[in-house]
Amino acid sequence: MKSIESKTDLAILIPTLNEENAIEKIVASCLEITDKVYLIDGLSNDKTIENANNSGARILLCKERGKGSALIQGFKSILKDKSVNYVAYIDGDSTYDPKDIKQIYELMERNTHYNMIIGNRFPKREKGTITRLNMLGNRIFSLLLRFITRQKIVDSQSGLRVISKDVLDVFSTSLKSKNFEIETEMIVVAAKNGYKIREKPINYYKRDGKSKLNPIIDGFRIFRTIVKSAVRKQ
Repeated sequence: MKSIESKTDLAILIPTLNEENAIEKIVASCLEITDKVYLIDGLSNDKTIENANNSGARILLCKERGKGSALIQGFKSILKDKSVNYVAYIDGDSTYDPKDIKQIYELMERNTHYNMIIGNRFPKREKGTITRLNMLGNRIFSLLLRFITRQKIVDSQSGLRVISKDVLDVFSTSLKSKNFEIETEMIVVAAKNGYKIREKPINYYKRDGKSKLNPIIDGFRIFRTIVKSAVRKQ
């Protein structure tokens, strides 16, 4: 098997909103893995786009804010590249290590029966990276998703994943979420369509800057997405 550095079938998406301090480092690390690194920016008003462009990322502009909106646009754009077989995405706030993308990618190449691998932050996370409220919410959401999807999900809200091209085809037409509930919807849609999901422990560090996640508003959106999924399944 060729090393990942010589492959061109992996694209990495970085959804951003005002991440000027961290984005250069993230882009540089991703470019060590593949030359197909895309920044999908949702109306940043700082130097995020400029810094990413100077670092070598390909720039996609999203006309509205929201992680879900950015990822959906990115998925649709990547589908036009017929040489891409795998798509990864990673948050642009320096909480995740792009090297974990490489390990997950290689794992998927060896185990082609898995269609999406999610990075599980809990076993190796840095102390103080997740608040107690966010941790509790994630635990509850993951438990509900395990029950609904029959998939072994521990960290359902992780922002680092690698996805195979066939799943991307489904995501590009089925996903509707505009915000952080996109992570939940991805799991539901993949499971509903019979795809296999697994997790792999990854590193997780303190973020650069203030988190944009609102535990109350976004927590409600995530719970609503899960409830809708359960109702549809019945």
